[in-house]
Amino acid sequence: MSKELNEMFAEFLQIYKFVNREKIISTLQKELSDEKYKKIYAMTNGENSVRDIKDVVGGSISTISTLWKKWSLLCMVEPAGRKGRVKAIFSLAEYGFEDFVEE
Repeated sequence: MSKELNEMFAEFLQIYKFVNREKIISTLQKELSDEKYKKIYAMTNGENSVRDIKDVVGGSISTISTLWKKWSLLCMVEPAGRKGRVKAIFSLAEYGFEDFVEE
């Protein structure tokens, strides 16, 4: 991509986040109301596998997989470079969830 196109995209993304901030926060609060779900989302960085997250957070592989599918439909995650992995789209710290640092 050209530098100008990258700059335009970055500006568009900032405008999108500003315009939709309340909706994003509302969705994150609803979907991450359980502390375990917040931890799972924070660890959903495109590098961690379902097993990696299960080993740290607990729970089951099927629960994490189901959450990833649901969050994908809600546009909270996107496919990562590695097969079978996803990456959180939103930074929890950016939207007021300071207690959780993305790993």
